[in-house]
Amino acid sequence: MGGITWVHLSDWHQGKSDFDRDRVRSLLFEEIRRRESISPDLKQIDFIVFTGDIANQAQESEYGAAMEQFFNPVRQAAGVDYHPEYNKTIFLVPGNHDIDWSQIPQAETSCSINIHDGRGLVTMLNNYLNRSFERAQILRPFSAYSRFVFENFRRDESGQGK
Repeated sequence: MGGITWVHLSDWHQGKSDFDRDRVRSLLFEEIRRRESISPDLKQIDFIVFTGDIANQAQESEYGAAMEQFFNPVRQAAGVDYHPEYNKTIFLVPGNHDIDWSQIPQAETSCSINIHDGRGLVTMLNNYLNRSFERAQILRPFSAYSRFVFENFRRDESGQGK
């Protein structure tokens, strides 16, 4: 076929306990391992995309558990190459549960911008985000998520203030 094959996952919600997590995880990994029985075109998986809600409450412990209980087994079942220094096979997008909502009031009180004023909004936002204090305040609710990403998937960019 000559195409690109990927696995798209989301909404793991590590830490949430309202379903049989072990059973769901086992069935998911088994389905990924037996993908060739669905189609021979699925033999080679090129990358994995995870689009939101790794954690349930954006806590450090949830991300550590998700790496061990979810991401390591998923990448092994999919057979994708992985190296935390230069990861090119696992792509992550944060979800609303990957934000520490308890940090939002602090960001709101120290960083105000009128998003309803359409005149020069992009320029205004870029100027705002180029100031380190304001950028840090906005990104604070993502701190556990960011540490997880940079420690496990993007070590080559760690400490660059991204």
